[in-house]
Amino acid sequence: MFLKLHGHFTLDNLLALSPINKLGALAFLVWLFLVKGGDFTLYIALLYAAAGLLFPMPIALLVSFCGTLITLTSGYLIGRLSGRDIALSLISRYPKLEKVLELKQGTDFTVILLMRLVGIPMTVVSIYAGAAEIKYTNFVAASILGLLIDIVAFTTLGTGVKDPGSRYYFIFLGLKVCMVIAAFIVSARLLKKHSNSSN
Repeated sequence: MFLKLHGHFTLDNLLALSPINKLGALAFLVWLFLVKGGDFTLYIALLYAAAGLLFPMPIALLVSFCGTLITLTSGYLIGRLSGRDIALSLISRYPKLEKVLELKQGTDFTVILLMRLVGIPMTVVSIYAGAAEIKYTNFVAASILGLLIDIVAFTTLGTGVKDPGSRYYFIFLGLKVCMVIAAFIVSARLLKKHSNSSN
């Protein structure tokens, strides 16, 4: 059933498939977070929003953070087991990834953080980091920092859907505005550095 819905997976689909009891819902979300580690089409924001709908705050945030760690780890391990060839393949397929790597300024932590902030797909960054043998602790720390606004914003959105007038809904809107501004600033600086290095 999941595979049939996978091509057009929505929050409604996800909630319809989720078990009614909390323990079953938790196991279902954990499985989806695990699958997401190697999946290029499932939007992780749906999982964050589902956590916000299925669980009360702050448990929903805990589920989203732990789920993110599961997703990051599974993607990283896929890359590590696949080897460096897949890293080269990802670089050729994703121009943003290549541009960030061309800058190559700072530590692995900084590079991974930049990848997150400029909007390179989560699965791409995770698999690349594993294939490139970036230190796991640096990868996870930078990834969580780069994804922090998304995790909090979409989880609170899930909670806010129940009550559009709640403080959680306005928290989501505020965080999304911050995320757009941060992404714009980082992208502008990257383009400026890249153009300066080219001249």
